[in-house]
Amino acid sequence: MKNTSQVDSNVSSDALCTADIAFFEREGYLIFPRLLTPAHSERVMRDIDRLQAQRTGGYAQRNSEENGTALIITFPHLGGLTCYPPMVAKVASLMGGCGFALHHQHANLHPKGTLPSNWHHDYEQFPQTDRDQLMVHCFYYPNGLNGEAGDLLVLPRSHKSVMHNNAFSGLFYAKDLPGSVTIDELPGGSAVIVHSALLHARRAKPGGLSNPRYFTDVSYCQAGDQKWPAYGFPLPKLALHKRVGQRAREAGHGREGKFDFLYATDMFYDMDTATEPQRVAMEWRVRQGRKNRSVRERTQ
Repeated sequence: MKNTSQVDSNVSSDALCTADIAFFEREGYLIFPRLLTPAHSERVMRDIDRLQAQRTGGYAQRNSEENGTALIITFPHLGGLTCYPPMVAKVASLMGGCGFALHHQHANLHPKGTLPSNWHHDYEQFPQTDRDQLMVHCFYYPNGLNGEAGDLLVLPRSHKSVMHNNAFSGLFYAKDLPGSVTIDELPGGSAVIVHSALLHARRAKPGGLSNPRYFTDVSYCQAGDQKWPAYGFPLPKLALHKRVGQRAREAGHGREGKFDFLYATDMFYDMDTATEPQRVAMEWRVRQGRKNRSVRERTQ
C-alpha cells in the first residue's frame, strides 16, 4: 500500500488567480470540477467503503472520537486529501500568506434515502463575534453529483454575517432560500471550497441507488491573533486534535516534512485553556444541542 507521499505527487500544485480569490471573498465559495483524477477518486471511494466497514455506532456516531477524524486520517488516500498539494496551494492563496493548519476531516457515504442536512455554517468560534480570521471547508465529491442524491445548497455572501451556526435551522431547515444556489451537477473528482461561515445545506433526493453520494470535507484554520477551538464534538478536545496530527504524520501525510505544518496544534484551545467567555459559549451550545437534537441532520 502506498503512503501519502507516493500518491499523486506529480499533480501540479497551482495557486488561485486574483479573480478566483476576489470571487471567493465576495461570494464565499469556489467550484473545481475534476480536481481529482478518476483513479484518485476511485481510491478515495474505496477508502470510504473501508471506513464505513470499520465504524461502530451507526450514522449518529460518525463523528465520534472513535469514528471521526482520528480514524479517517489513517486512510492513505482519504486522509491523504488533507495534504493534497493542489488543494493546499489553493487554500494557501486564500489565506493570503498567513499560516494555517488542519482543523478536521469528515467523511461519509450517503446512499439512497439519506435525510437532509439543515442550513448551517461551520465557522468554529466561541462566542460568535467576528470573521477576522479565515476558516475554510473543502468539500470533495469523488463520485460527483448528478441531481439524484443530496444536492449541495449554498447561500452566497452569507459568510459576511455573524450568527450562531444553526440560526436558520428552525426557520427554513433545508428549503430553498432567496438567492441560494443549488449545486447538483458535478463530475467525479470535483471539489468545492467554501468559507466556513457560508450558510449551506444538503437537500435530500430520492435517488442514489446506482450512484451513491461519496463525500468528505477537510477544514483549515488561519493563524492569527485569536486561537481556534480544537477539533472535538460536542466540545473541543486538544488531546484528540494532537492525536489526529500524530496519526497524520505516521501515515505519511506530512510528505517528508513539507506539510507537517498542517498538523500543528499551537493555534487551538480546549476547555482547559479557554477564556471564561469561550467556556460560557461552549457550555451554552451544549445545552442548546440537548434541547433540540434534530437541529442538524435528522436521524429518525
